[in-house]
Amino acid sequence: MKSTGALQTGDAVQINARLNLYHLWGNGGCVSDDYVNDTPMQSDSYYGLCPDHPQTSCNSHDMFMNYMDYTNDECMNLFTEGQKNRMRALFSTGGPRENFAGKCLQDLGSLNLYIDGHDLVCSSNKTFELKNLPSNTCADIEWTKSTNLDVVSGQGTDSFTVKAKSTANGPGWVKATVSDDCGDEPITYNIDWVGKPNPSILGSDELYCGFSEWYFVDSDSYQWGDFEWSTDNNLDILSTTTGHKAEIEGLSEGWGQIFVEVTNSCGSKEERLVVWVNCFDFFLLPNPANDNVEIKLDDSKIDFNTVEEYEIKIYSSQQILHHSLKSKKMSNTINTSQLKNGTYFIQITYKGKPYTKQLVIQH
Repeated sequence: MKSTGALQTGDAVQINARLNLYHLWGNGGCVSDDYVNDTPMQSDSYYGLCPDHPQTSCNSHDMFMNYMDYTNDECMNLFTEGQKNRMRALFSTGGPRENFAGKCLQDLGSLNLYIDGHDLVCSSNKTFELKNLPSNTCADIEWTKSTNLDVVSGQGTDSFTVKAKSTANGPGWVKATVSDDCGDEPITYNIDWVGKPNPSILGSDELYCGFSEWYFVDSDSYQWGDFEWSTDNNLDILSTTTGHKAEIEGLSEGWGQIFVEVTNSCGSKEERLVVWVNCFDFFLLPNPANDNVEIKLDDSKIDFNTVEEYEIKIYSSQQILHHSLKSKKMSNTINTSQLKNGTYFIQITYKGKPYTKQLVIQH
């Protein structure tokens, strides 16, 4: 052998004859070949030569640089795809020498590989196992994982151990890529959740006194486990304090907070939603109106003894301001005789918050 590692003349031919390959010329004379489709017919060998290209026989260019000729070392440099496949077939599943190769050349996709794992990963170790890989395989296994996981051990083996990062939450995954000379086979396991819950509350940020609405934890979070709802001032829970939803009622005007604490095997996390409880309302009498409209505060929600100053504005549908006044009275009558027929908007700003209703003028 040469120091470069190249095979000397005849060595490659003799070795590859054991790998089910034949000389390019078969029995010679352009009447037989090597049973490989992508090597051209050739009449004889180029033993001991290193000819210039091209050389022609059998009405085609000869592949004298192929390892299955007898040219000098410096002239041999290739096998064809067909020759490669013929050699591999010797070691593939069902081939006469399949056990010799340790099944490295088998079809990985036919093995029904899968990962046996866990749907929840916390800060403690969890192991994911690659199943159905033969014990005598010499395939390589490379594991990858989502960024919210830390690797504990098992890279390169069929058993991979991970744990959640200290601040991690969210869905996760691990993937095993199995590789041999025939290609790669990726297998992924999707983890429902990594780490503590991360809830968010879905629902309106405004409630009305004496009315209730349902509030929900986002639906992707139901697998987290236990839910506990609570509220502070101005709000009350009417039903379901431990499920993924709760019915909340507004009690008195002002800001309030809705809380939910969600717990799984990894721990607990609380989320809150700030809402405004609106106990202010007013009426427009009559509506449609002609020459006058009465703007009357709802005395079932507002105590006339404690009412604060508010501002009334009348806008056209083009947002043009037609009238403005400030008042502390429970009722105000406004002359609308100068307004043209059409739709207008009455806006009352009370305690810094605007409330709007539609008014129709018909003369």
